[in-house]
Amino acid sequence: RVLETYPSSGKAYFNRGEIRALHGDISGSYEDIRKAIYVFSDPSKILYRAFESLAQNAAKLGRPCEAVAILQDYTTFDSLERRTPEVLGLIHHWQEQGACPNPFGNGKTRLKYIKGRGAIILPVKVNGAEARMIVDTGASRTSLTRSFAAHAGIEPSKEDGSMTQTANGAVWVMGGRAKTISLGDAQAANIPVFIQTSDQKDFGPGIDGLLGLSFLGNFKFTVNDGVLELEPLS
Repeated sequence: RVLETYPSSGKAYFNRGEIRALHGDISGSYEDIRKAIYVFSDPSKILYRAFESLAQNAAKLGRPCEAVAILQDYTTFDSLERRTPEVLGLIHHWQEQGACPNPFGNGKTRLKYIKGRGAIILPVKVNGAEARMIVDTGASRTSLTRSFAAHAGIEPSKEDGSMTQTANGAVWVMGGRAKTISLGDAQAANIPVFIQTSDQKDFGPGIDGLLGLSFLGNFKFTVNDGVLELEPLS
């Protein structure tokens, strides 16, 4: 009844998801908690409990690698604070259970950028497709233009999207996942992305997207004095 009145209430979806889990409806609980996370415009503000519940449901449904990816997403928003023994323990347990690939970044890179331009613009590869992207350490998700996402073979998915604010008010932005994203010799896999809606402004001439924390947070990264460095997390 609450959701009939407030269909965008993340709290209501989460509460119903927990109740469904108590009654053994793991599939229904998974769908509700998934919606609870994605109705927020900024997933970096969501508490660990929601990500952990969703990951536990995915594991119970026989999808351990998806459970790993969910907690991987959670850690990228603050890789130093969120990589706790509890979180890493669950990730490694499910990684072994599903023989899942490394959930964090591999390789290191050191790239120079032009200081004073107002934005850090660097060459990036998404699923092997070459792009020019703005490095945005304040963006929770990596975002792509609709045309480049299609070029990189990423299909927009409503289920992977999120509510966000545009000039026309709150809209649901489609999401998706990149199999790989590479910046220099640094690469990470299974990265969640947002795909630009038709009524959003372009990122700029010749710019294919924003490179946010959903990629950068898989590394130890520094931006200083015209140099961007990425190193694997220890």
